[in-house]
Amino acid sequence: MNPVVLVVVAVLGAIGGVGGIVALLTVRATRAKIMADTGSTVATSVRVLLGGAEELVEGLKRELNEARALASESRADLASVRRECYVLERRVRRLVEMIHEPDMDLDQLRAMFPRQNGD
Repeated sequence: MNPVVLVVVAVLGAIGGVGGIVALLTVRATRAKIMADTGSTVATSVRVLLGGAEELVEGLKRELNEARALASESRADLASVRRECYVLERRVRRLVEMIHEPDMDLDQLRAMFPRQNGD
C-alpha cells in the first residue's frame, strides 16, 4: 500500500478517536451539569416543603401550649369543686344524723347549721 494512503488513514483514525473522546467528555460534563441542576431543584423543593412544615409545627406548638394552660386551669377548678363537694357532703351527712336524733328539735338544728353566704 501507498505510504501516503496509510498516513491519511492514520490521521483520519486519530481525528475520529479524538472526536470520540471529545464527545465522551462533553456528555460527562453535561451529565454533571444536569445532576447539579437536579440537586439544586430538589434542595429548593425540600426547603419549600420544610418551610411549610415549620409553620405548621409552630401553629401546633401554640395550640398545644394553649391546651396545656386550659388543662391546668381546669385541674385547679376541679380541685376546688371537689373540696367544696367534700365540705357539702360532710354538712349533709351531719344534718341527716342530727335529724334522726330523737331529742333534736328545729331550733337546735338551726343553731347547729347557721345560714351561710349563698344559703
